Amino acid sequence: MKFFALTLFFLFFVTDFSFAQQNVTDTPHIDILYLKDGSILRGKILEYRPNENIKMQILGDSLTLTIPQNVVKKLVQEIKKEKKLITNTPKIYEFRERGWYGFLGLQALPYRHSVSYNRVSNNFGYGLNGAFGYRFHRIFGVAVGGGVEQLYNKSLHVLYHTNIEMRGHFLKSYNSPFYSLAVGYAKPQSDQQAGILKTDGGLYFYPALGYRLGANSGTNFTIDVGFRFQNAGYTFPIPIWQQTRDETTFSENWTYRRIAIRLGLLF
Repeated sequence: MKFFALTLFFLFFVTDFSFAQQNVTDTPHIDILYLKDGSILRGKILEYRPNENIKMQILGDSLTLTIPQNVVKKLVQEIKKEKKLITNTPKIYEFRERGWYGFLGLQALPYRHSVSYNRVSNNFGYGLNGAFGYRFHRIFGVAVGGGVEQLYNKSLHVLYHTNIEMRGHFLKSYNSPFYSLAVGYAKPQSDQQAGILKTDGGLYFYPALGYRLGANSGTNFTIDVGFRFQNAGYTFPIPIWQQTRDETTFSENWTYRRIAIRLGLLF
């Protein structure tokens, strides 16, 4: 009989497991019960019986407790503070997979060359190139392009080129790796003041792999690394005191091989 009475006391005065009809988080305020033993309960008051008990749904749970009035020190209502929702705006894929496109790129062309028997110098050239063409599919487009490069630390090693370029983007995503391949003709700049009597052009070949940053319908940034191969020829006069009846000039043939690091705008 004593065990039965204690059980009823426990069920009635301590816990009453039931599902509340309204979630505590849907209310504009939170009820806070301060108990005499120092405990603090937060939730929503479902039923209040003066001088008897208080029925409360616990915050963040479906658990309902029935607390005797004589163990309650005070009851406080607290207004909820609105939480600002932080949302990440999704990046929208708007890349034009078909249609006309243009490209403008700025290059760094590092290289090493021997300046003496046991000395090597590290230098770099630079270049500017562009292209305009038509993209038939995301992974294939064709363009006509051209540009100018300073390939050596002397003014006579300035070359102009024209080329046909193929370009494609591998992934249908906001950022994507891409390839480009340019083949054409390059010719050195003539400079009679530097003693160049004649220049001859040659093959221009430039494969590259890179990464497109963005998928906007307008302008996107690109970065790529490639290898440039160019041929060129120069004809100079032989100094008068070294000339012969049959030889008054001499020629130099150059083959430029450069690693190219390029930043670009694709539009």
